[in-house]
Amino acid sequence: MKEDQTGTAQDNLLFFHCLISNEINALTEMEIYIYRLIHRPTEFKRRSIQNKLNQIQKRKERLKYLLDQTVSQAI
Repeated sequence: MKEDQTGTAQDNLLFFHCLISNEINALTEMEIYIYRLIHRPTEFKRRSIQNKLNQIQKRKERLKYLLDQTVSQAI
């Protein structure tokens, strides 16, 4: 029974790890898109784009922290 519970816990941690990794990748793609917008003449103001980039960076940092915590708990 313990082996089943351990396996399930490890599966859950792996699933959580994958979700966080995917979220980080999606945020990185958004950053790249926004950086491209900054360097083009657009109707968007640079300040609002930069604010969005800062929000994305903070979100990524929190997700990376959660990812590290997940990995350390799995070990």
